[in-house]
Amino acid sequence: MTLNIKLMIAIWSAKFIIFLGSLFNRQTSSFPGKIASRIFPDILKYLADQIEFKIVVCGTNGKTTTNNLIKLALEGSGHRVVCNSKGANMIAGVVTAFVESANIFGKVMADVACLEIDEFWAHKIFVIVKPNIIVINNLFKDQLDRFGEIDKTIKALQNAVNVCPKATLILNADDPLVAFIGRKSSNNCLYFSVDNVVGTVVDKTSVGAIEESESRFCKNCGIELKYSYINYGQIGKYTCECGFSNPIADYVAKNINLSKDLNFDISDAEDKKLSNVNINTTGIYNVYNILACYCAINKYSGVNPKFAELISKYSPQIGRLEHFRIKNKEVILNLSKNPAGFNQILNVMNDDPNDKTLVLIINDGTQDGHDISWLWDVHFEKIVNNKLKNIVIMGTRALDTAVRIKYCDYNIEKLKIEVFSDKSISNIFNECEKKIYFLVNYTALFKTQKILKRLSLVVC
Repeated sequence: MTLNIKLMIAIWSAKFIIFLGSLFNRQTSSFPGKIASRIFPDILKYLADQIEFKIVVCGTNGKTTTNNLIKLALEGSGHRVVCNSKGANMIAGVVTAFVESANIFGKVMADVACLEIDEFWAHKIFVIVKPNIIVINNLFKDQLDRFGEIDKTIKALQNAVNVCPKATLILNADDPLVAFIGRKSSNNCLYFSVDNVVGTVVDKTSVGAIEESESRFCKNCGIELKYSYINYGQIGKYTCECGFSNPIADYVAKNINLSKDLNFDISDAEDKKLSNVNINTTGIYNVYNILACYCAINKYSGVNPKFAELISKYSPQIGRLEHFRIKNKEVILNLSKNPAGFNQILNVMNDDPNDKTLVLIINDGTQDGHDISWLWDVHFEKIVNNKLKNIVIMGTRALDTAVRIKYCDYNIEKLKIEVFSDKSISNIFNECEKKIYFLVNYTALFKTQKILKRLSLVVC
């Protein structure tokens, strides 16, 4: 069997699986790529080599959002884009994205690729894909079973970056862990930063003020960092006795308004205003996501004057502050998979003046991580007494989650533990407040979204 026939069989097989998935409303973001790779092991190299320019996005939180913002801006400027927009960021998901953009003869019908990449798969994928731009948003403790301590993640990304010496790194200057990768790299680096103080102001001489205790020490010398302010996690304005501090940023967000419609200006290092962004989302983390997108687009082709207009059309992917309307109740679904991400959505809830119900669905599948001790690093205390009327807990680790909530001094009479099912979720809308937040981890996400989507279509 010749190479070309094997390639075509691999592509046809993957496309057929994708077709079946769409026919039966099943997620097929990784399995087609897995099958294609078994039939033709070099399929990713064959397809990726056809694309001259590749942008990849790494980091713990915000990969999917940033990657899809880049895709939106590129397509709005007339580019044809390969993108794993559903968040399948290991090698099978990347293969699936290229197969979707290829015709039946294996020709990729695109001129640029933007791909989110899992940190521990980055080295293997970078060797094959050879990215031109590598974006790193942030680094937090995540999936303890896989990643362990944060130092392992940093080392994994450093090793991946080392195989791409000609790639430009686009880095978050306000995250000392990300900035450290830039400091140790010989690659060309561009940095983005937030100028506003939107988080916690701390005394410059204080220590131990940051939420992410594992990240509070300088990676350059080991001394505890000193902060003037913290936007979230370990991200903020930091200095160290050894001289390590925020790198000078090439792009800066200023005049930030964290209202329902996020509004801010993007300026360059010389304080020249480049764009005003107004987008129907919230959260300081989305300011960083948009900044990362702006940097990548500007490095690739120069920013379209209509950049702000293009990204204003962005609609969140599954579980990224996804909104539903069910029985006259406003429902928000958010993927919350680690302490940093969880704490940010709790901040959003805390700023919400409405009476609300919180639904927590925590599983411990392989994708979630069997170790859920990270729940004790989530600051549930922030919201238990702020207009929070009910908490409903589901999932395979519901009892563990309930114990964590109990230690917040929450009134356990208001705490409900339910079986994770269609019926249990449907019943919530007959009993709870008009604002309901669903915070779920990986293996609960698609089932929850499917149920909420179905309920939102029911005429009330």
